[in-house]
Amino acid sequence: MKAIRIAGIDGCKAGWYVTTATAALQDIETFVGSSVEETMGRLGEHSIVGIDMPLGLPESGSRECETLARRLLSPHRHHSVFPVPIRPVLGIRDYRTACDRRQAIDGKRMSVQT
Repeated sequence: MKAIRIAGIDGCKAGWYVTTATAALQDIETFVGSSVEETMGRLGEHSIVGIDMPLGLPESGSRECETLARRLLSPHRHHSVFPVPIRPVLGIRDYRTACDRRQAIDGKRMSVQT
């Protein structure tokens, strides 16, 4: 039987950055997949996968899970938790236009990472 591997996946400019390891966090490997389909195909069926992808976008404001995660990671890593965009700006392609729209809705601007 093939050993189970753990994978963490995050978006990057080239696609999806992947880090895998054994369940004992040994034999660490990394690669970049061009799509989720290709990435999952490379991981195989014996993997436990966590993808950094927001679920449940708010109409305005921030999500409680982000606030709690920042509090948990403070004071050194709280800036690693990027806020998700609010639902009304999802279809806007231009960053400045999206920032202006968000500011008009809830008084906050967005970071480029959002």
